Amino acid sequence: MNLANSSQIPRFEHKQFHTPYKVDSMEAVILDHYLRGLIKPSVPITMAEQEISELFSKRYPGVLVHGTDVNTIVTELRRFYYDCGYETIGEMSPDFLSKSIALSVRSIFENVRDTGVLPSGFPYIGPGADMYFDLIHSSGYDVSRESLNDYTDFLATLIVNGTFYENLIFLGMGDGAEISATLNSLSESVTKKIKSITMVDMTLSGMKHVVNKFKTDPTITKLPDLEIIGRVSRFEDVKITARRDETYDGNLYLWIGKTSGNFKIKEYINILNGFTADGSSVVTDFGIYQNVDELNRIKSQYEGEGNREFLLKNLITILKDLGCDDCQIRQVYDSFRVSLLPEPDFQTFISINSEVTLPNSVVGIVQDRFGFEVPNDITLMQSYRRKMIDLIDVLQSYGYSLNQLYRVKGKNDIFTLIERKSK
Repeated sequence: MNLANSSQIPRFEHKQFHTPYKVDSMEAVILDHYLRGLIKPSVPITMAEQEISELFSKRYPGVLVHGTDVNTIVTELRRFYYDCGYETIGEMSPDFLSKSIALSVRSIFENVRDTGVLPSGFPYIGPGADMYFDLIHSSGYDVSRESLNDYTDFLATLIVNGTFYENLIFLGMGDGAEISATLNSLSESVTKKIKSITMVDMTLSGMKHVVNKFKTDPTITKLPDLEIIGRVSRFEDVKITARRDETYDGNLYLWIGKTSGNFKIKEYINILNGFTADGSSVVTDFGIYQNVDELNRIKSQYEGEGNREFLLKNLITILKDLGCDDCQIRQVYDSFRVSLLPEPDFQTFISINSEVTLPNSVVGIVQDRFGFEVPNDITLMQSYRRKMIDLIDVLQSYGYSLNQLYRVKGKNDIFTLIERKSK
């Protein structure tokens, strides 16, 4: 397999091929290692010095962490990473790591301070990725497999209608099943024309899981010229430049799994604007609803103990490290609840909100550590369900057309191809 190679991109080496990983969200990488407890000699460095330098300098100019400014932290990184030639995190300065982690944790609480919501994708970082993979592979979990069948049915209509793209970008690659299903849905003559597949996800560990799976997947290995790239990034941060030639029809972003519902509609449109600025198109699915009874059924599923543990695991890890005691942690855990909240500007767009309340004592601990207050009530995750007609109207009002609209039989899900309208 011929995969892209660049000295500027941190990468893991596998027996059969090299896979490059471009890092757009350094906090995600740092937190992934931190939450997994992987600060030990066997762990490769996966953080590019230049990108960490830019991140810290832009996001935290002049900020003091444990009494040290960001420039000093970056200088430490240069010294350890370049001058000493260290190859593992365990060999790096524990003091530097503690400062890096502190900056990353700070960014989480800044998001909570500003929006009342944990950063998108936060529960999936670190061990959350393993919990997710265990869930979708459990014998009693049919949702993922059913959604995959719905997706391939829609994809078949897309192919029949002649739409073709050379570069496929998967936003949240799951366990790689959607990528394999996409290639299996295409004819051999079409798959040979695909130049690249880019996986965008918050977790580097999740990408390694998928790449290892691909090493023995005949759907992938039979395409020796296919370029596969991993991007560690939030969807809001990713920037992928379209590569054009005389036959080029734009990038195709595949944003499936209803993760578009984790964003308010204007946030979603802002992300969409970035993806389609160069003429690219987006395949996405939406959760829709017709009445409140449907929403209440979904709400009851979100109230399950497994969902509570999944959404709270990373937050509790951080709160414990900040110094919260068992009693404070229990208060946070027991305050978990799920509610239905309309989006302020679009009352028919309803968020299934998973929430907790931070006791005043916990808010005080955060303030003492970072110098600002966070609200007591915070949202762990939001998952929007929308009225289909209103959704179409809003997207069209922002200059988008929904082509190949496909409603899943017997379900409140739709798939569609979204493109900017021609001016």
